[in-house]
Amino acid sequence: MTTLAATLTDRITQWGKKQDDIRAVFLLGSRARDDHPADQWSDWDVLVICIDPEPYLSESTWLQAIAPIWLTFLEPTAVGNLTERRVLFEGGADADFTFISVTLANNLAQNGFPEEVKEVVRRGMNVLVDKEKFALPLEELGNDPSQGWNAPPEGEFHALIQDFLYHGVWVTKKLRRGEMWTAKWCLDGYMKKQLLTMIQWHTRATQTWRRNIWHDGRYLEEWADERVPEGLATAFAEYDPSYIAPALKQTLYMFHWLTEETARQWQYTFPPSAYKEVIGWINDHITAVDS
Repeated sequence: MTTLAATLTDRITQWGKKQDDIRAVFLLGSRARDDHPADQWSDWDVLVICIDPEPYLSESTWLQAIAPIWLTFLEPTAVGNLTERRVLFEGGADADFTFISVTLANNLAQNGFPEEVKEVVRRGMNVLVDKEKFALPLEELGNDPSQGWNAPPEGEFHALIQDFLYHGVWVTKKLRRGEMWTAKWCLDGYMKKQLLTMIQWHTRATQTWRRNIWHDGRYLEEWADERVPEGLATAFAEYDPSYIAPALKQTLYMFHWLTEETARQWQYTFPPSAYKEVIGWINDHITAVDS
């Protein structure tokens, strides 16, 4: 991996320069930022602006012009609701290529970029190829990841609480029925994503000085309330009812104090209707599994 890793950025740059339909290539992520910069395990996050993304997504022979590959596939991007081609090059170097059309790039430059895209760009961007000055509106976004962030509407705040509680009941029912796979997947997958959203909101609400809140829980131990990583130590379950039940209780407990403190700071109503009834129902029915 070392030899290819040392030259991969240059290879991508030269490939982009030679393709007439490619108008710009930007390097994002850890390989373009100073805060938490790349290490030997980092991938290459590549944004490509081209005439038509479809040929690059529908087939993969073009990758051979960059370097030999082991495997490649498509998946949704982490932000932006696009599709990326993920690649594992020979030797283990991995890269994500996201393609957007020139038309879409121009529309975004004129009408504004989604907040999640802005956050990624603000953390760092290196221009590898830019044949039409597409970098200018991106560079004008500045380097503050929190810029433009606003608290969610109270209705959205309450919707997350109700969604979370609903699935707490759902996990309890699955456990009582003996469906451990489904119960654990929901608890440590779906509900943990909701918990993470509340952790992020709590940080915004209670630590107004803190700006560097990362997406998808990255570096959570650095920016979240110190009680969060401590609580998470017992919030994930092993594949056994005697572990899933207490992990659910711990997840509910964490969500409660995070939500209560966030609501207080934003002056939102808490608890919402039937909150205590739902929590009581879960505790009553989970006790039989936990004991």
